[in-house]
Parts: sequence; structure tokens; C-alpha cells
Amino acid sequence: SDDAPLMSRGAVMTYGSHALGGFLGGGVVGFLFQNRALSGALLFTPIMLGVGKVELDLQDYRERRMKELLELEDGNGQPTKPSS
Repeated sequence: SDDAPLMSRGAVMTYGSHALGGFLGGGVVGFLFQNRALSGALLFTPIMLGVGKVELDLQDYRERRMKELLELEDGNGQPTKPSS
């Protein structure tokens, strides 16, 4: 059996914090503008989960790109030709 986690701890924390923020923030906004806190929470929670997904995707892209750029340097700090 494979005991590898489905998501990293950092990803779980990111999604959790965005979900909580969407629920609480949406509840406040829903209560203030419609006097219905639950409708605001139900609207903003998925939006904030989407924001969390974009944040994780950008972080992953940034890490992959940095690794790619560092592999293009030789030992003297000079750029090398990209391998084809």
C-alpha cells in the first residue's frame, strides 16, 4: 500500500485557511448586506478555495521556474546553453 499523503501539509493549511476566511468573511458580508449570513458564507467559501488553488499553482510554478533557471547556470555563474 502507498502511504503517501494526497496533499502536503502546506496545501492543507492553505486550503483550510482560505475556506475558513471565506466562510467567516462571507458570513459577515452576507449578514451586513442581506441579513443572511449563511448565504454570504456559501457564496464566498468556494471563491476563496479557488483563490487558494491559484496561490498554490503560482507557488508551484515559481519553484519549478527557479529550479529551471538555476540548472541553466554552470559552476562559474555563467549561463549555459539550454539542453534540447
